[in-house]
Amino acid sequence: MIYINKSKYLFILLIFIRLNLFSQITVNIRPTDDTLIICAESFVVLNAEVTGGTSPYTYNWYGADSLLLNNTSPSTTFLSEAPGTYLIGCQVTDGNGNTATDSIIIKVYPLPPLVVNPQLDSLCIGDSITLTANGANTILWFN
Repeated sequence: MIYINKSKYLFILLIFIRLNLFSQITVNIRPTDDTLIICAESFVVLNAEVTGGTSPYTYNWYGADSLLLNNTSPSTTFLSEAPGTYLIGCQVTDGNGNTATDSIIIKVYPLPPLVVNPQLDSLCIGDSITLTANGANTILWFN
C-alpha cells in the first residue's frame, strides 16, 4: 500500500501559486542614462524594458504629460518644446497587479544663437554666395 500525504502536496502547491502571484517585476527606461541632455525643438524616444512579473503589462508614462506621445505603451516620445528640466517616469503593472517604476531626468537646453553671414536681402538666380555660420559646435547645412 502506498500512502500519499495530501496536505504536503497541497502546501507545496500553495507555495508555488504564491510565488507565481508575487514574482518580482522590474522596469528599466532605455536609454539607461540617469540624465539625458537634448536641445529644444528636438525629441527622444524612451522605452520601458520589463523583466519578471506576469503578462499582460500595462504602462503609464508620467511627468510633462503634454510633452509625451502615447503614454500608455511600452515606448513614448518626449517632445522638447521649451528649455527646462523634466522628470519622466514609467509605472508598469503586471497581470497580478504588481508594480514597478523607473524614471529619467531630461534636461532641455535652448537652441544656440546662430549667426549666418552674409545677411543679404536678395540673391539672383545663377549668382553664387559663400555662407559662414557660427554660434554652435556643429552646424548642418540643408538644401
